[in-house]
Amino acid sequence: MKKIAPCLLALPFILFAGACALAQTKPQSFPDKPLTLIVPNALDSAADDIARLVGERLGTVLGQTIQFDNIAGANGTLGAARAAKASADGYSLLMGSMNTHSGASTLYPNLPYDPVKDFDAVGLIAISPFVVIANRGNQAKDFRALSAALKSGGDKIALAHAGIGTSSYMAGLYLSSLIGAQPRLAAYNGSGPAMNDLVAGEIDLISDQLTNVIAQISAGAARAYGIGTPRRLAILPDVPTLQDQGLKGFTASGWYGLFVPHGAPKDVITKLNAALGKVLDQAQIRDELNEMGALVPDKANRTPAALQKYVASELARWTPILKATGVTAPQAAPQPISTPALPANTAAPTPPANVPHVIPGEAIPAPSTPAANGK
Repeated sequence: MKKIAPCLLALPFILFAGACALAQTKPQSFPDKPLTLIVPNALDSAADDIARLVGERLGTVLGQTIQFDNIAGANGTLGAARAAKASADGYSLLMGSMNTHSGASTLYPNLPYDPVKDFDAVGLIAISPFVVIANRGNQAKDFRALSAALKSGGDKIALAHAGIGTSSYMAGLYLSSLIGAQPRLAAYNGSGPAMNDLVAGEIDLISDQLTNVIAQISAGAARAYGIGTPRRLAILPDVPTLQDQGLKGFTASGWYGLFVPHGAPKDVITKLNAALGKVLDQAQIRDELNEMGALVPDKANRTPAALQKYVASELARWTPILKATGVTAPQAAPQPISTPALPANTAAPTPPANVPHVIPGEAIPAPSTPAANGK
């Protein structure tokens, strides 16, 4: 019998070992395990509702479960800080917003993350335009009359916001600076308590993103005087734009975007963005978001590059406005407190003209005779 060479006897074992090594080094198809979406907002908040609506469908498209981790506090910065330190493998996602990415770096001197450098953008989910609303007892017939009352009333007028650093705080500063008013800023621990007092007539008005106030507007519990979009919106056809009523330059929105920690693989970001696009293209999802006051941007404004650019433009818009006040945010806002009116010499500058404003295609032409809703 011929002897088999030792090297031939070892060949099957070598091939087996090589196959095992290849199996171990070959990357698994993303995602091959559940993902976590960090929501830096409280349960049942408008942001949480949007995150869960979109996140659950995102998991379906990706073929994996999305686990939700609500880390509320400090206007969303606690959750964003947690996300920034997560593994950059694409399995940890952040529901970012105006609170976490537009004003936090100015208002929190020791913010433990950089909103631009510490995150990679996946895609813009929705925007929510700012709307100026007052309690039903307000006698102003339109926004021009309301604006005049604001300027003449001074600190006798209470302009509410949901806490220093929130979108309603920034919108209130912006509104006041553009019309030259010095109202008393009444701070609350969240939009809910502020809206409760507005409906009860305890405060005069608030400028907040539509997701936080659409329920009260739709129910007739509060009166909308104007919206910060270039054109009227189909979901609020009776509410004129602020620009049409003489407030030039007030086109601003709150927004929600999907982010991952910086350094995630590009192909993973591409896959997440494609999945998000499939979710946002679903008519049912768009309809449900619209009912919440959240508008889905067109596809060109939903790319990772577009969101990264939008974050940079938002910082350019809001940083000078917030710096002009000299105010920094506490780690937790008491409820309710009153803060003094803006000093007369700290009027915020108008943002640069080239700052983009993302408005989806749901806008409709304004009727020939503008009228505030509820008249």
